[in-house]
Amino acid sequence: DGTPDLKEMMKVHTQFFNTSPFFHTIIAGFDLAMEEKDGVGSKDAVNGIKTGLMGPFAPLGDTIFGSLVPAIMGSVAATMAIAGQPWGIFLWIAVAVAYDIFRWKQLEFAYKEGVNLINNMQSTLTALIDAASVL
Repeated sequence: DGTPDLKEMMKVHTQFFNTSPFFHTIIAGFDLAMEEKDGVGSKDAVNGIKTGLMGPFAPLGDTIFGSLVPAIMGSVAATMAIAGQPWGIFLWIAVAVAYDIFRWKQLEFAYKEGVNLINNMQSTLTALIDAASVL
């Protein structure tokens, strides 16, 4: 609608944000929930959440969902194909669909529970960030 507040928040969302594509939906859900609750007043908190979570979530998501699972499932599907079992491709497709569903559900969960999760589970979130930083 072209309001100055909208323009200000759009500038916040065009700043650099680099994390795993498998966990960015959690961070986006938190941000959306905070923006809806506090409006432009949440600008600093949104930047803080993005900055604080993008680093720790990147190696966690990339390691598990970007490398480990595709390597295992690709090996299983390739072994099935070599053995002449064509349904291995359906297993590969099922994993891809499961990934998409997982990411969508993450966004829904983070949006619905975002503000409560951040407020009520601050210590757990800190422990998760510390654990992810070790990876």
